Amino acid sequence: MRKIQCAICAVAMSVSAGSYAAGSSGTVTFNGKLEADTCQIVDNLENITVPLPHLSVQSFPKAGVELGTKFFEIKVTKCPSTITGVAAHFEANINSGVNTSTYNLTNSATTNAATNIEVRLYNDDHTQLRVGDTGKKYFTVTPGTGTNPLGDATLTYAGGYYSTGVPTVGDVTAQVTYVLAYP
Repeated sequence: MRKIQCAICAVAMSVSAGSYAAGSSGTVTFNGKLEADTCQIVDNLENITVPLPHLSVQSFPKAGVELGTKFFEIKVTKCPSTITGVAAHFEANINSGVNTSTYNLTNSATTNAATNIEVRLYNDDHTQLRVGDTGKKYFTVTPGTGTNPLGDATLTYAGGYYSTGVPTVGDVTAQVTYVLAYP
């Protein structure tokens, strides 16, 4: 009887160990597509500076306060007729980091930097746009007419302050890189 119980325990342990091992790893597959014909950002409008308002540190009494949102536009042109929608995909760049807890841009001001403050990106409906994501909406490309069949679109996003605690007085600077993305 004791031998049978030991055998049952050994079988149960091997089954549970196998189940544990099977659930402790997996695979991540990345699928994408590169397009030949794409839209172009309007000349001389690729780099955008968004002046955020000057606000009082007293406006941010705790972590999680969002204020000072300012909208900006990315204008695209020369979209071939095969492209009906376009969005921006945002990535942190060498000049600004990203807080992996909030997915906001960290303050990269090099002198007199405010602390406990980040810059949050927003979709045009004011929902958060995490750094590393594509805008949740593909803006409609307005097709060209007559002899110019190429289309245009205006992409609207926003940025604003986000407190991670009570901030200190100082400058706030953040940069994000974007590329155009298609559905």
